[in-house]
Amino acid sequence: MRLKNVAMLKMAALHARAFESVRLAPLYDTLTTRVFPELHNDRMALKLAEKDNQLRWADFETCTPTIDLPLRKAR
Repeated sequence: MRLKNVAMLKMAALHARAFESVRLAPLYDTLTTRVFPELHNDRMALKLAEKDNQLRWADFETCTPTIDLPLRKAR
C-alpha cells in the first residue's frame, strides 16, 4: 500500500499473553485540516464512502459492515 497510512487494531484482554484479534483499523490519521483557514480547499488524501470532503455521519455508517462493527457500537 504505497503512500498509504495503515494501522492495525490488536485486541487483547488485560494481562493476556496473546492478542484475541488483529485487524486493519477503520481509520488512521484522520486529523482534520479544516481549522486552518489557508487550507479551506484541502481534501482528505484517502476517501471514505467514496468521498473526500463534507463527510456526514451516514458516510461513517456505510463503513461499519466493512470493519465488522455493529452500528449500535459505532453510534
